Amino acid sequence: MKDNAFQRRRDIERMLLSGKKLTTSEMMKMYGVGRKAIRRDFDIIGEELPVITKQGYDGGYLLADGLNLTHNYNIYFDKQVMSKEPLSPDK
Repeated sequence: MKDNAFQRRRDIERMLLSGKKLTTSEMMKMYGVGRKAIRRDFDIIGEELPVITKQGYDGGYLLADGLNLTHNYNIYFDKQVMSKEPLSPDK
């Protein structure tokens, strides 16, 4: 069985990396989940990517200014690679 939360977070990461600003209500409607689930998703994604929250009118979740798509992807990719065990020399 596919993990819906995992897939939802990967989708949200891709949207953020493409430069989109996302809101909790948009994500709730898109994925049919509650506010707590979406906030938890952004908290978890924020551990890997520089997600910032803009509050008030025209607010939402977006990646930190000054970082481009390539930079953000490289940070994410490096963390993914570094979290895996290194291969032994004979493999």
